[in-house]
Amino acid sequence: PGDAPATRSFDDHFLVFSTGGVSMGMNIVLMFMYQSIHGSLFLHVGLISAVFMLGLCLGSLASQAILSRAPATSWLVMPIGILLYAPLAAAVVFSPADLSQSAFIGGFLLAGALGGVFVPVAASRLNAASVPHEVAGAMIEWNDHLGGACGGLLTALVLLPIFGGAYTACALAF
Repeated sequence: PGDAPATRSFDDHFLVFSTGGVSMGMNIVLMFMYQSIHGSLFLHVGLISAVFMLGLCLGSLASQAILSRAPATSWLVMPIGILLYAPLAAAVVFSPADLSQSAFIGGFLLAGALGGVFVPVAASRLNAASVPHEVAGAMIEWNDHLGGACGGLLTALVLLPIFGGAYTACALAF
């Protein structure tokens, strides 16, 4: 009983850390593919980042709407969000060699949305564990940034150079 909040807290922090890493990794895979196909990443990097962040916002809002209507569904939101990474990875793996810019916009939006789903879940769970809002917010922010940094480094320095885009997307979905 005394260990339950600490264990839950660790799980919630790892959830935000890992989804931050996977989201950033998937964003880098999509950027790599975009550059390979369209050759103009630097021209569109601001738009790509904005679309990804819009996805983060929309995913977070959707998750928050679900949790506000049915708070007990946090256990269901997480596996659904995780399972939706599989179709995104499959789309990356089986995408045609001439994928359109519109399709990439959808991919960046979806990758962001899937990353944003988990923040309200973690916040709700930390709130249920009686963690003060300021502390929970700071911890979620810290874990998300650290996860994104680690995921970005791992993807860019190890996974993409060794495995390429398709296998890296599969590893991130896993």
